[in-house]
Amino acid sequence: MDEGDGKEKRETARIVLDPTVGVSDRAQRMQGGAAEERTLLISEMPRTDAVRAQSGEGSIFDQYAVLDRIGDGGMGVVYLARDRRLGRFVAIKRLNRQAQQNVNLRERFLQEAISVAALNHSHIVHIYGLGEDADGAYLVMEYVEGPDGRAGGVEVAAPLTLEQAVSRDGQMSLAEAIDLVVKLGRAISYAHGQGVIHRDLKPSNVLLDVSREPKIVDFGLARLRQKGGENKLTVPGEKLLSLGYGAPEQEQDASVSDERADVYGLGGILYFVITGQNPRYFREQDLPPGVREVLVKALATDREQRWGTVAVFTDALAALQSRTHVETPTVKTTWHCKWCDTVNPLTIRYCAECGWEGTEECPECGTDLFVGIQYCGACGADVRAYESLGMILHRMRKAVEARRYELIPALAGRVHGFDPVGPSGRNMLQDVREIQSAAERAQARGTQLKEQIPLELRAENYERAEDFIKEYRTVSETPQAFGEVLEELPALRARREFQRARRAQRTGEWKRALRICTALMEQPGGRNPESEALYRGLVTRRWVLRVLRVAAVALAVALVYVLHVPLVLKYTAESESPALWRAVCRPAMWAYEAMCPLGAAVKTYAGWWGVRQFALPAVDEPSPPKRPPQNEATDAPEFVALRDSYQAKLAEVENERAQFDSSWPAQYTRELEALMESYRAGGFFDNWSAVDAELRQFAEHRRISPVSPRDLTELAALKTRQLQVNETRKRERAQKIVAACLRYTFDLNELIRTATREGRMTLAGELSAEVRRVKSSPAVTGAEALLAASGTPEVTPIPLTDDAQHANAAEEVKAEYARQLAVLDAEYAEKRAKWPEKYVEDLHQLMRKVQDEGEYEAWRVAQQELDRFELERELRKVDVSFVQEGLASLQNRHLALLHGYREAQARGIIELTDKSVRQLEETQRRLTREGKMEAAAVTNGEIRRLKSLPEYLAAVQLLTPVSGGE
Repeated sequence: MDEGDGKEKRETARIVLDPTVGVSDRAQRMQGGAAEERTLLISEMPRTDAVRAQSGEGSIFDQYAVLDRIGDGGMGVVYLARDRRLGRFVAIKRLNRQAQQNVNLRERFLQEAISVAALNHSHIVHIYGLGEDADGAYLVMEYVEGPDGRAGGVEVAAPLTLEQAVSRDGQMSLAEAIDLVVKLGRAISYAHGQGVIHRDLKPSNVLLDVSREPKIVDFGLARLRQKGGENKLTVPGEKLLSLGYGAPEQEQDASVSDERADVYGLGGILYFVITGQNPRYFREQDLPPGVREVLVKALATDREQRWGTVAVFTDALAALQSRTHVETPTVKTTWHCKWCDTVNPLTIRYCAECGWEGTEECPECGTDLFVGIQYCGACGADVRAYESLGMILHRMRKAVEARRYELIPALAGRVHGFDPVGPSGRNMLQDVREIQSAAERAQARGTQLKEQIPLELRAENYERAEDFIKEYRTVSETPQAFGEVLEELPALRARREFQRARRAQRTGEWKRALRICTALMEQPGGRNPESEALYRGLVTRRWVLRVLRVAAVALAVALVYVLHVPLVLKYTAESESPALWRAVCRPAMWAYEAMCPLGAAVKTYAGWWGVRQFALPAVDEPSPPKRPPQNEATDAPEFVALRDSYQAKLAEVENERAQFDSSWPAQYTRELEALMESYRAGGFFDNWSAVDAELRQFAEHRRISPVSPRDLTELAALKTRQLQVNETRKRERAQKIVAACLRYTFDLNELIRTATREGRMTLAGELSAEVRRVKSSPAVTGAEALLAASGTPEVTPIPLTDDAQHANAAEEVKAEYARQLAVLDAEYAEKRAKWPEKYVEDLHQLMRKVQDEGEYEAWRVAQQELDRFELERELRKVDVSFVQEGLASLQNRHLALLHGYREAQARGIIELTDKSVRQLEETQRRLTREGKMEAAAVTNGEIRRLKSLPEYLAAVQLLTPVSGGE
């Protein structure tokens, strides 16, 4: 290849090798083959196959002849070339096609040239030039020939990285390793002095030249510090990490890394060349004792615990290098007396000061050993390894106390390779695993809480957020975490409640708004000008409404008082006490005087009643006493007793109705509020809103809305149950009224027959009119219509005295049925109350089991189920887990247990009802045979009532299997 041939220069103007493809087979042989395969003969390089000519002025190929590709990476390709003018080999680095389209990578590529060009050190690769052509920017740098080439010859060796050298030749001796890292450390210290931080030190970025001297390459991730600030291409939060060699802080945020990141990289290189292992598997016991302390400090996870600068780290290694080359013994050379603290050589057995025999116990079997003995003669335990494990355990416990959970995995990783010889060692390993597992759980819980707290704050669940913050403080190393948020929570809660009160006020829910505002005023931070103004407005409106209601009632009473005068004048014209009526009606007469603006209107109203004169009877002219009409029925004692008994029965039924009507709305309201609270605690806002709408509708109209298919299951069940209870009470009242009417009319008919036989026809006529009046009364006709509409037969009382025992028997059956039903309900309630504790206990057992098996994901799912159940206290089919088989089996078992409780109660109700029905049917058959059809009809009505009870129908529906076609 003639350098003076201009035609050849033009023919090599463009590289035909695609930068996006892999390294060529020849380059791979140069890097990984034998010595004769790694050597590239320049005279043998094919020109037409490797390059293609294209004319052009100012191209890179006017000065350099590209020979072959020698390497590529994630963003760049490196070519081997020869300088046509100077005749030396160079390495040309340019970005591949994908990287050229990334502005950030292009700037890093240019920064590498700027970073290395400012450096002039024998152990840092030199930059010869920087240019740009049609294919983009390129970097011309020193070509580091491997140790197998011959300087000045016709052969050039492929580069040799430190990683390849160790993989091929094995680990270095301690002296060689320290000497190598000291050279690298001085080069990096020089770079730090020039304001350049490498940040990507690893064995593959260190090349060995012909004399096996190291050269640091690849400053693509370097960070420049300038007087006017920093040239930062790394954005906050970006991760730059070479696995095992990158400092841990670069994994979190590479923009905050400093010189101590290069200390970690140098420590990783030293660990690699000594052990041949990646530092990610760092084990302290694999290091020689002499360098162990220095290297452990360099590889500290917390950068505050590392060497402050690379220079200090290099000086520490140089101090180790300057020590005598006499091999350091691997055991202790002295021992301390535990009584007088005298330092004694291992050559003597007794303390020179106090005479104590220097012994220590084997950490495994407890056998007394002389100080300095490494292996126990009784059990063979490595005392030194046990001491190292004990030190690691101590550090792990200290880290747990300080809540530095991120240090636990690195410390736990150092115990790999420890071989316990007995239970003591196994217990120590178990302690390590338990501490690591607990730290991982705490760290995971902390991460979960840190993510959940902002979500709860955005959802305005400030109570849950406060609980999560307190829990996060128990697992975080910062006990004052979220301090500002915690201080703002009272104000945030007050603002939330204020907004709720405002919304309730806008929607017309005045009572709810006042209730919320009252609770807000009692909270800390709830008193402010806005809330106080809202509270005063609501209180003022409440008093205004009260005054208006009182005024309306007073006006209504006055109007009734005024309007009753014409009736009094009409029906009391012949009253014997005119003074009393004059005293009562005198104030109201003013409205009928001409001077009153309403006088004409009220006189017209009085005319409707036929009253034209408004003069009251005089006091001194009492009206003659009016003789009451004769009525034989009112004088008959038999009729008076029957009438009083009938009226007392009706009064009793009415009293029961009034008590029930006054009690069931409050009970229904409490059940709705309890259902709302359960939805609120579970975070189900839509369900809460639906129940809240029903509560407001009931508070306004005092009636239950119809059951709709769109209703929630729990709300529909609650409304259905309450409607059934109300309907049952109505039917029972109707039955009592009809039964009382039938008995009363039956007795009256008996009196009519008796009066007729005795010839008292007037009395018989009056009693007959009473019978017609009772049967046509609104109470009786309404009760009969209700029973006819509900399909329940009218209850016919047993009129005959000798049949009272049958009525008593039916009542006894009914009372026994109620008592047994109460017992069944109590048994079910007791089982249902004990079930949550059993379910929680089984969940804890499952969590302990999966924890012992090391199944963290299963433990986490069980913990989530436990948290959910503690809030809702319910287990439904939708709660069954579909990701964890053991938890799903446990939940299905408890669902079956709950279903068994309900089935047992249902079977008891069915058996009790069937038993009561059989007893009543036996009584009915006996009455039928005796010809007592009315009593048999009453018994038949009781049988039908028992079979139509909601409890019985629900039990039958629960135990009836559903067909496959449904």
